[in-house]
Amino acid sequence: MSDIYYLLTGSQKDRKYIMLKGPIMVIVFSILIVSISIYLDLGSNYWTWFQRSGSLLTLCGAILGVRSYIRLGLRGFGGATPIVQTGIVIGGKDNDGMIPIKLDKESLVAEEEDRKDKISGVIGLIHVIIGTLIWGYGDLLGRVF
Repeated sequence: MSDIYYLLTGSQKDRKYIMLKGPIMVIVFSILIVSISIYLDLGSNYWTWFQRSGSLLTLCGAILGVRSYIRLGLRGFGGATPIVQTGIVIGGKDNDGMIPIKLDKESLVAEEEDRKDKISGVIGLIHVIIGTLIWGYGDLLGRVF
């Protein structure tokens, strides 16, 4: 089944499957589009396909940048997951005055998803910057090569 099918009709389990594969698929798609456009424009004086790929690269970056919003809806706006971490106290105060706890599975998953959101945001920003440069100046490569 396609990812679109799962996104439109799937359960929460299917949505987690898409969120796991989603950022990787967007990155692979963007690299593939830029590579194909370079291949199509090789030997040409007009690198219009490469220039057009910059717009798609920018769009992919925007999608990566809003991963937390896609994942959580309005609660994910700004990249912060509003959760309360819960766990079990596993000992008394240590030398630093901290009480060690073992986080429960839900808190660990939420921490991991927040980390993925931040990484996706950084990769998305890089995509947007590079995509905008390609979109604006990609056709000039035909004059250089």
